[in-house]
Amino acid sequence: MKKYLCALTAIFFCSGCEKELHLDYRSVDPLYVIQGSLTNQGTEVWITRTRDMEDGRKSQGIGEAAVVVTGEDGTWERLVFQEDGCYRSALVGTPGVAYTLRVSIGEEEFLSTSTMQNQAEILPLEFEWVRVMSGEVLMCSMFVQDIPGEENYYYLWLLKNDENYR
Repeated sequence: MKKYLCALTAIFFCSGCEKELHLDYRSVDPLYVIQGSLTNQGTEVWITRTRDMEDGRKSQGIGEAAVVVTGEDGTWERLVFQEDGCYRSALVGTPGVAYTLRVSIGEEEFLSTSTMQNQAEILPLEFEWVRVMSGEVLMCSMFVQDIPGEENYYYLWLLKNDENYR
């Protein structure tokens, strides 16, 4: 009896259920996606469109937009279309200044305003070999001098030979 019970249990656990899921994705009209970045190294704005979930093609950039950045300090710059939906400018931001991004595509206009944050000082990185189990791992420690009274978040992007390093 034990043999049959063990065999039945093994068959039960080894057999699996398969259920095909059908998700009902509705087809929707494409919307514009605008992503901008104003830093101390320049300004970039990417303009693309959404697409249906089943559409495997790469999003095409929008090249027929008027893109303008204005600062509350009087700065003003029209960004130049470069390639595949990317508009660039040499305009560099000033911490504490509010900037407005205005994008016009045909009859539609999009506005966004943001204030450039102060830049925290990144202290020298420290590398050290740490013993982990039976080997050693090179650890990188990053220290930042926080700006008093400001809430900040930091993201460390480590590259090795111009490629992401983990």
